[in-house]
Amino acid sequence: MKDGTYQKTEAGFIPIIAKSGYWVGVEETTLDAIELGETFGAWTDSTGFLWIDKTVRVSDLSNALLLAKTFSQKAIYDVANQKEMEVV
Repeated sequence: MKDGTYQKTEAGFIPIIAKSGYWVGVEETTLDAIELGETFGAWTDSTGFLWIDKTVRVSDLSNALLLAKTFSQKAIYDVANQKEMEVV
């Protein structure tokens, strides 16, 4: 699986293409635990480990950062600029 954001459907995992907002991880999970209709982010760290997080898309940066801090996330994903943003 490539890094990105997906939704589980009856046909499998389909990529979600968004043009704005911020993806925020809210819970680490596994592919087996993802239920139909749920959205998740997949990303590979520098050691090659594939992380799977249930995610939500937030339109406002300050709310995205607040949510990320609430769920102890190290970064969020800026959709418009296609890059990770560190949570400080």
